[in-house]
Amino acid sequence: MSAAAAALKAGAVIVMPTETVYGLACAAVNETAVKKLCAVKQKPENVPLQYLAENIDEVKKIAVMSEAAQKLAAAFWPGPLTMILPPTDGGKKYLRGFDTLGIRVPNHEFTKKILSVYGGILAATSANLHGRPPAKTEREVLEMFDGKVDIIFLDGDIDGAASTVVNPDTLQIIREGSITKDAILKTLKK
Repeated sequence: MSAAAAALKAGAVIVMPTETVYGLACAAVNETAVKKLCAVKQKPENVPLQYLAENIDEVKKIAVMSEAAQKLAAAFWPGPLTMILPPTDGGKKYLRGFDTLGIRVPNHEFTKKILSVYGGILAATSANLHGRPPAKTEREVLEMFDGKVDIIFLDGDIDGAASTVVNPDTLQIIREGSITKDAILKTLKK
């Protein structure tokens, strides 16, 4: 873990398991690493990335959390919920030309550990080539990324769904994943 965290700080792009699918990740504040991540995925740079944080305190350093966002975080974090949030002054460096940040606190032991040891925010996206389904098996990861990223962490096959993406302030659900629209609305009505 220490070697992986040091590699991330030095600009490495890694593949790692999450509770949803395998993901590509790099240091969010390293523009060279972010460009490499986009190139490896063949992802246009004008497409947003997701940001992963160890806990809600880390999220609050870079994103403004409204009452609705805090309710959703209390109910679903750590877990497969990505929230679209406005940046704090300190979070503006993560925008990459966008107005908001898509951020989540994952609930996978490996991902939580790497975030803890790394001690910062990771830029992430699903491990797949742009336009193809996300990698859920070790074989898919190796076929797409062996020799193209700096480190690959494997954890067997993952049977997860992509995270649900919601803007809690506009109540817009951008992508419904394992957390349903009904669960989100029920939580916000409380």
